[in-house]
Amino acid sequence: MYHVLIADDEAVTRNGLKVFPDWKSLGITQVLLAADGAEALRLARQERPDIVISDIRMPKLNGIAFAARLREVIPTAD
Repeated sequence: MYHVLIADDEAVTRNGLKVFPDWKSLGITQVLLAADGAEALRLARQERPDIVISDIRMPKLNGIAFAARLREVIPTAD
């Protein structure tokens, strides 16, 4: 069971990525959506997604800052 988190401030992009690709065929059971970096970070803390797709330019917390903070929340294994 894998989760993907999609963070993008454009609703059309967010919702488009939610339905394409066929996530279930890829083993993804849950698609989480966030409208900005701060919401994405909050969801990442709660849900600990396996895959994250993020826009760079977003309000509240841009994609670069979000990625840096995400590494603190969900550190990668070395």
